[in-house]
Amino acid sequence: MAPDKNKKLTITYKDDLGKRIRMFRLKKGLMQGQLGRLVGVSANGVTNWEKGLGHPTAARIISLCAALDITPDQLFGIPSRDSRLTGDEQRLLETYRNLPSEDREVALDMLDSFRDRRASQQAEKDKAWYFSHFLRISKNSLKVSAGTGEYLWDHRGLGYVYLKRDELTEAADEIITVHGDSMEPRLHDGDDLLVEHTSSIDYGETGIFIIEGEGLVKEYRPEGLYSVNSSKYPLIPAKRLSDCVCMGRVLGVITPDMRAGQEDRETLKKLFAEEGKNGKR
Repeated sequence: MAPDKNKKLTITYKDDLGKRIRMFRLKKGLMQGQLGRLVGVSANGVTNWEKGLGHPTAARIISLCAALDITPDQLFGIPSRDSRLTGDEQRLLETYRNLPSEDREVALDMLDSFRDRRASQQAEKDKAWYFSHFLRISKNSLKVSAGTGEYLWDHRGLGYVYLKRDELTEAADEIITVHGDSMEPRLHDGDDLLVEHTSSIDYGETGIFIIEGEGLVKEYRPEGLYSVNSSKYPLIPAKRLSDCVCMGRVLGVITPDMRAGQEDRETLKKLFAEEGKNGKR
């Protein structure tokens, strides 16, 4: 007669289950009688389970897992859940499960503290990275004219632009937008200019000037303020510059690749708000 394979597997299953019941009972520090009382069977009933002479019913399995503080997967030796854990993680989990309830709360508080400290350290690293790669520069709320003039007084620093950090952007103190076509094709209507604050510039440089309260962007020449589009906008002669004030030097035009992306801008807004800082950083 052929061997009864099903019977053999059943006996092996019972033996293995009994060994695991005993192992978890001992880990929990329970006597057979104590475990029996927790799950509603006699001490002999637990003995029979551990020897493989019987096995708990489905209802008893639920009580047994609760009493031993384990999952059904652990009771039946199914590795599907904890198999993803490393040895250290498994040891930590088992240690936690063997703690009394009051000590579990203490352990969780400690872990929360470690997690929060780590999160705080990472946040500081992220902040340092952003501030080393980006900066923000105040933007004048009015446009400077490449034409007949715009009033600039008392309208400074009413907004911010977030830019990638480099030598050019680090040298800038303010951003002013061009209005008009007097400096075309060098500068165009709508261009955002990087401006370095200074009260004087050299001949041949482009600057921001205020004449009678009106802001102009022009090239500074010995003979006066020059418009590149000179056929449409005549030179402002030097004799008219006695009341002219130089507000800054134009360093360049902001190009799209110089700007922080949308996600970085949102992060930078939050970081600067947390820092409570105004102006450039």
